[in-house]
Amino acid sequence: MGKEFTRQTQLTGKVDALGHIHFFDDFSYDLGYNEIIVGNGEAVRSIENSIVKGISLKHQVAADTATASDSVRSQKHIPCSPDKLVEYLCYFNFSGANTPHTLRFKFTLTDGTSLLQFSIEFCINNHTLKYLNSVGGYTPFTTYSAPPDDDVWHKISFRVDGLNRKYISCNIDNDEFSLADISCQVTTGRSYINHYIDVYTLGTADTNFDVYYDHLLLQSFT
Repeated sequence: MGKEFTRQTQLTGKVDALGHIHFFDDFSYDLGYNEIIVGNGEAVRSIENSIVKGISLKHQVAADTATASDSVRSQKHIPCSPDKLVEYLCYFNFSGANTPHTLRFKFTLTDGTSLLQFSIEFCINNHTLKYLNSVGGYTPFTTYSAPPDDDVWHKISFRVDGLNRKYISCNIDNDEFSLADISCQVTTGRSYINHYIDVYTLGTADTNFDVYYDHLLLQSFT
């Protein structure tokens, strides 16, 4: 039987925890993420912008000689049972409200037989929210009615049902959108147990772009 390990940390401000917390990061400590960078960009702990504690995760994408494929991805392996109702939550802040850059928030798990992928994509310039569909593409489900202002912290979250391999809902700031009965992407032939979360920033050619992420949370509900 495995052992459960915990780390004590001092929290300042509000943490949106309503269930069993599997993972929380306010980036006060070393990142410990797998950083996947395509083209020009970097992922660093930054003191330039944060919610409360002075440090956040900064993605800088498409610097100088950028191409449209430039991206920065931070990935973290976490312990989480796949037969739970799970919520992924993250705060983000960016500059340039009309930039064509894209943010992706992703939760991936394996249940011993298959790889399940749940992801929400936010296209900044047209304020479109999309979900990762069952065949691996992103399907729009709403145009956010009140486009987020730049240089302001926003909250995005989505809930999924790992047991039934379905989305449940997505929230951005104070608006909630139902994704009930929508299937996630499933890849069969995975016998191992492995779960991880991603924050993913996709760049656009010749446009510098900074985005900050904070208070990354994964929690489950019975």
